[in-house]
Amino acid sequence: GGYYGGSGASCEGDDCRTAAIIMGSIFGGVFGLLAIPKNSNFVKFPNLKSLRYNASNINHFQSGIWTSQYFQYKSWHGPYHLSLFFDHQSLRVTGSGSDDIGSFTIDGIYSIQTQRIGLTKTYAQGTGNLSENLGHDVIIQLKWNSKNSQFEGKWYVKTRITVECQGGGGGGSGGGGFSGGSHHYWSSSSSCRGSACPSRTVLWLSIVGGITGFVLLVVGIIYCKKSCTGQPSRSNVVFVQKNSQKNYELENYDSSIFKSGHWKSQYLQYGRWHGPHRCSLVFNGHSMSIKGSGSDDIGTFTLDGVYASQTQRIGLTKTYQRGTGNLSENLGHQVTIQLKWCPENNQFEGKWYVQTPKYHGDDKFVLKFDGQHIVTVYEKV
Repeated sequence: GGYYGGSGASCEGDDCRTAAIIMGSIFGGVFGLLAIPKNSNFVKFPNLKSLRYNASNINHFQSGIWTSQYFQYKSWHGPYHLSLFFDHQSLRVTGSGSDDIGSFTIDGIYSIQTQRIGLTKTYAQGTGNLSENLGHDVIIQLKWNSKNSQFEGKWYVKTRITVECQGGGGGGSGGGGFSGGSHHYWSSSSSCRGSACPSRTVLWLSIVGGITGFVLLVVGIIYCKKSCTGQPSRSNVVFVQKNSQKNYELENYDSSIFKSGHWKSQYLQYGRWHGPHRCSLVFNGHSMSIKGSGSDDIGTFTLDGVYASQTQRIGLTKTYQRGTGNLSENLGHQVTIQLKWCPENNQFEGKWYVQTPKYHGDDKFVLKFDGQHIVTVYEKV
């Protein structure tokens, strides 16, 4: 049996589906970009409250000349000299230097408690290796290694095209570190090469982000299909007035099709037609409203609606009287019915919309005058 009625919904028509598609696509893309952690989050990890302040840690952050090395294409590059200045008041670090890519400046932050440094290396375009130097940024995140007496960690590069290697022309990320004093070096490693060397972390998170975005897209579409089915994209008032501002010819103002009297209706559900069922309708030519009542295979109902002679449209709300007819189908719910005049078939045709806690649906509906015209007080005036 069909729950032939309607109720509210949280979205309308294609807008809800479009919103779900956009949200799913954005989520998938953004999730991949978030693979490179922010320096501010990196230097504060783990929770600062769980660490005791050790005054001797400040000795690891000395302003002066430092040496650096980075690992790329299965070989170490460097060491290279750079100058770093640690501001213990703002906990910021600045500096400059040059390597086999080009000249660069350094800007970053650090934490004495966590013994971590987060740097952004910005290359000066037009210096060094012109094919590798794109004027790009390198994100460098390091932790103090007390055993080796140096900072060690990883570098990440993101250019305008993709996630790249230390040189802007390659791809991926690699091991790296900064050490205080010329005798210190990095000891981390990476096995990537060329444009096929994206960071495994970045690649993995990008894949997870894409899959998550796709799943959200599918779930969003299913949710919207369920919640939006059975809900018209426009209210009855908007539906009947559509295009009413256009300059219609006089023949389009034919009000004789809106006859008070007995009408018969049929609706399509579950692949078969139900009816015809009889109802009475009264059209008020002054307020352009409709009142009526009737019964069908669901139960007894009342009708309330609006119409427009210019657009030759009807919008009805059918409200079932609970406790009548089919008790398992009749929930005392409402049906939204929106119809347009079809001169070829001499009847109104359109759709019905139903939303109840147990059922969401919509399908075809026809309404035809039954030949017994009732002269109303409005037509006598």
